Amino acid sequence: MIFLFGTGSKKIGQKQLSNTICSYCQIKDSFVATTFGTYAHFFWIPIVQISKTTVAECTHCKKTYAKKEFTEQMHKSFEKANTPN
Repeated sequence: MIFLFGTGSKKIGQKQLSNTICSYCQIKDSFVATTFGTYAHFFWIPIVQISKTTVAECTHCKKTYAKKEFTEQMHKSFEKANTPN
């Protein structure tokens, strides 16, 4: 049986976080924040976005932090990266 509807995920965007230090490996400016969107689809065509999830990964040690685990530095850098100039 073929399902004509369902959910899927897609990478929405990616930002380099500056002025941050990884609490695990102590390397400066090594975070990349990636935002993923979950959407409902019909015939594999995205219709409605259901949710967004943001994670930051240290490019040195590969430790991953969910947005609720961001440090104050990470939050500030993420907001600054998302602010239009």
